[in-house]
Amino acid sequence: MIVQRELERLTFQSADYWGLTALLCIKEENDNKDGEGGKEEGGGGEQKTLEAALYSVNGARIANGGDFDGKTGQLKSSLLLPSTSSQQQQQHKEKESNEKTIFEHQKSNQYSVLHLTQNYANNLLKKFANNEVTPHLRSYLHSTNTLWTITSLTSTARSYSSSPPYITSTLQQDANNKLGLSVLETMRCAQSLYENGYISYMRTDSCNLSEDAIQAGRQDVESLFGM
Repeated sequence: MIVQRELERLTFQSADYWGLTALLCIKEENDNKDGEGGKEEGGGGEQKTLEAALYSVNGARIANGGDFDGKTGQLKSSLLLPSTSSQQQQQHKEKESNEKTIFEHQKSNQYSVLHLTQNYANNLLKKFANNEVTPHLRSYLHSTNTLWTITSLTSTARSYSSSPPYITSTLQQDANNKLGLSVLETMRCAQSLYENGYISYMRTDSCNLSEDAIQAGRQDVESLFGM
């Protein structure tokens, strides 16, 4: 299994893909109302912002990391669109030539997703900055005072399970990955925390806690947080 994983690592082909995000200022409803005396001094309130990520262009979803094949570094073959007839392809080309799209799709193999490279992303960013977008989008942006509109909201409930307690190996791995600590530095810090009563014994390969430790932990939570 180790050899197989190493072979996969050696043959892995990286892929370069980009995305675009916009930092938008949220316009409150009361901003449209004229207030007496102008703005209050000393308000100090920060303006609410919303970060929006570009999801699709001309109906094509922006490709993400999961859309690429690790063996080839190219988009997965499963994302290829079904082959069309020559007449349909000609109609598609005529439609693209007649409509000045704000973005140029890949002209080789047609995929159901759009591979946003650095040049494509910079080109699209310049078009937005210079207002070089489609007439339909330009008229929409200038038709109202609100340049960007939230058309729908979707809420989903997610549940997460807490991570198991650290054992010696996972403690050392996380300390190295997140803090860059060596094994010696990690165990020295853990020893100090243990001696001062902040953590349980750290040299163990078991996630099980004794009943006394569980009860003591619950009592500490109740006394500190009132739960």
